[in-house]
Amino acid sequence: GKISMETVYCSLFILIKLLKQLLAFINPFFEAFNVLKTIKTMVMLLNFERNKKFRSLLLLNIERRFYGRNYVI
Repeated sequence: GKISMETVYCSLFILIKLLKQLLAFINPFFEAFNVLKTIKTMVMLLNFERNKKFRSLLLLNIERRFYGRNYVI
């Protein structure tokens, strides 16, 4: 038979609720990952003066990013 709109809306509502719960569960992992990435970046910046190779790679990356989008520095 024909599926009523009410059934469709109920199914969607349940799906959205489940997705929200899943996101609430996953979110802390993402937050932790972002914190780790930030710490890693800070450590890299602290070693910036000592690490010539990293400096040249970073400058190359920045240049590539800007010139790739036709920016002029």
